[in-house]
Amino acid sequence: MNFIKRFFTGMKQDVEPEVPVMVEPETPVMVEEAEKSAGAPEPEPETETNFPAVRSVLQIPAISTGVFPKDSAEVLIKAQPSTTGDQCLFTVNRPLMKGYSWYFPDFESAVESSLAEALFCLDDVETVLVCESTVTVTRKDKTLVDWVPLAKEVGPAIRNALGTGEGLIAEKIVSNLPSEEEIREGIQKVIDTEVNPGVAGHGGNISLLATLILEFKPQLISVLDAEHASQLCALLPAEWRTKVVSGTAGNELVASLPIADMTISAIVGAAGLLPTLAAIREGKDIGLANKETLV
Repeated sequence: MNFIKRFFTGMKQDVEPEVPVMVEPETPVMVEEAEKSAGAPEPEPETETNFPAVRSVLQIPAISTGVFPKDSAEVLIKAQPSTTGDQCLFTVNRPLMKGYSWYFPDFESAVESSLAEALFCLDDVETVLVCESTVTVTRKDKTLVDWVPLAKEVGPAIRNALGTGEGLIAEKIVSNLPSEEEIREGIQKVIDTEVNPGVAGHGGNISLLATLILEFKPQLISVLDAEHASQLCALLPAEWRTKVVSGTAGNELVASLPIADMTISAIVGAAGLLPTLAAIREGKDIGLANKETLV
């Protein structure tokens, strides 16, 4: 994971026009020039899953239209708080780090990077992530959800950093960024040596699943087959009430569980189709992350 983190930190992106894209929340915060308010297993027949044989790195072009008026002379900033409230994405109509991203975990890491230094001077800023024309700020106080007060400070800090004419990102960082080919090779190596072999086994980490069950106490769990169901039950206390099922029928039971309002369909391959249909029949809202179901 540290390896992946290292490579993604300095990942080169395809350079797009200066107007970035942002998915609008229902109530976005605007930062304008004048700082306006911004149990026993139930075995089921084993079913064959449709896992891809090989995974590889794909470069997907960014979509970047419609966030700001074109050719504006003003520095415009739009703020989009996260759903959890601990982070906020600030999109700027100016390039901040063309083609790259960099994560600043603390003030010390921001030395000679004028943009990050300015943001860390604000009391409630914990971390900063700069990516092309966006800045993601994580706040220290996780109990606060209203970003308007801090956004009023972040906006001027970004504008002042842009106005100084100094390098927004330290030269030592920029000069040591890996090439796009190095990044791709590094990520592909992780996929080939860690991701693909793990997925090829596709039995899952039963020990980890047992730990999660003990922590979150779900009513129902479905695993690949009866063998994995038996392994999981052996790791749970005898009196534990979580019901363990398996196979396609087990997945359908989980997907259509009456107490759930929404079903997230993210099973790889065609194996996700029948559980998704079961959820639809029960009138669930569907969060779809499975292309075979669409096809």
